[in-house]
Amino acid sequence: EMGPWILRMVEAKLGTPKFDALLKDWYQSHREKAVSTEDFVAFTKAKTGTDLATFFKEWNSITAVPKLDGTVSLAGEKATVSLEAAAKVPSGIEVPLLLEGTAGQQKTVMVKIGEPLVIDAGFKVKKFQWDPERTVLAFVH
Repeated sequence: EMGPWILRMVEAKLGTPKFDALLKDWYQSHREKAVSTEDFVAFTKAKTGTDLATFFKEWNSITAVPKLDGTVSLAGEKATVSLEAAAKVPSGIEVPLLLEGTAGQQKTVMVKIGEPLVIDAGFKVKKFQWDPERTVLAFVH
């Protein structure tokens, strides 16, 4: 079931405080009523100004968890990164990449599929982690 994951991604998109308020309002105004995804999308847009119609359309069209190939090359303060999809995935996926320094520094950057980039972390990078907060429904290898 991908429902909880979809809500987790909406939370990451809106931010936890706004998401929590949205769900509270949604529950209070819709409890014991039959509702649809379209109802939730319209409610979200009215309450937050965020239009999730394309997001839900894209994610509702997949039949398997997206598998992504992440490449990271570290060289001092620079990280060269890329993210590629093995098969069709919902458009607009951005996956957070956490870079960690030798003295405990941290920097998180958003990496888009098919858009390689070079990141100057501003510190010597010793390790990295894809999506440490688990905000995107995808396997990154």
